[in-house]
Amino acid sequence: MKFRHFICEDIRQELNGKVTLTGVYPDDCLLMPEILNQDENAKEITAIERLMLLVNISELDKDTEVFAEILKPDGTIHGVTQPLGTTKAVKNRSFNVIMNLSGFPVPIAGIYTIKLRIDENQYEVPINIQLENPQIL
Repeated sequence: MKFRHFICEDIRQELNGKVTLTGVYPDDCLLMPEILNQDENAKEITAIERLMLLVNISELDKDTEVFAEILKPDGTIHGVTQPLGTTKAVKNRSFNVIMNLSGFPVPIAGIYTIKLRIDENQYEVPINIQLENPQIL
């Protein structure tokens, strides 16, 4: 089995079967505005408005279930484990699984990890969220 992923702002399934990605994040790294809360002097990051993950799976030898969970930088689970569906094993064919993460809340900067379970195999997709210049509230 082969596994590839892309993190971007939008994914479109075209009528001809192709997939169009827009706003691809190089090196899976996102720059987010930092907000300094004047009352508590604490740092917060707003939710990510548009964020999508495309997982391309190929060379399957059997029907395969796909699940995902997201881990915060401290390793704790961010949300719940999500079933993403079942792919069928078809010779010389790849499958795309699209995960819409729009509105993804980001309480702190750091490396978030999307853990994908594809049958017995586990893959990790790191998303490095870094801070830009602060904005004062």
